[in-house]
Amino acid sequence: MSKEQKLTVYIFLGLSLVSIFIFIFFKNENKTYLDFISIWGSFASLSAFVFLFFQIKSQKVLTEESNNTIKETKDLLIKLFSISDISKGTKIVEQAQTFLRLSKFESALLRLKDLKEILIYIKHYNTKENLINLDEYADHVSNISIDLLNINDKIIGKKSTINVSKIISNLEEVSTFISDFELKIKDNDS
Repeated sequence: MSKEQKLTVYIFLGLSLVSIFIFIFFKNENKTYLDFISIWGSFASLSAFVFLFFQIKSQKVLTEESNNTIKETKDLLIKLFSISDISKGTKIVEQAQTFLRLSKFESALLRLKDLKEILIYIKHYNTKENLINLDEYADHVSNISIDLLNINDKIIGKKSTINVSKIISNLEEVSTFISDFELKIKDNDS
């Protein structure tokens, strides 16, 4: 039993004693047991309001604690999912480079789109932790966007050739950027 519940029981017992005291010492010929029940009922109602007040107060505290725990859990899950997605980045870079070397531009295009999404996760994660150089980040996003356009133009026939070695070089820089970011995350969490 909580201390608020004990206090409410004590208040109820005290008010019951007060109602008995009032009935006994102020009893006259016109007062009946129904009058006593009326007095006692009034004090019992007052005790119920005190009990209700404490219940609402404790429920409010419990709700706030639950909401904070839910928010912390949600933030942790988002962080874990983001880190999981980010850690796939270096593997995606390797796959994109392989597809480019094999002239499988459609597959390379898909991998670069995935890589751009991972860079967006990094930016979102960085807003909370401030772990990256924003200029370097902007350069990587810009290069990936240009590479995506060039590969797309190659696929649809707007361009006959693209500089595959430059795209592979850009991807290697992004891979290094992602690896460095992962290390910073691990160092920051420990």
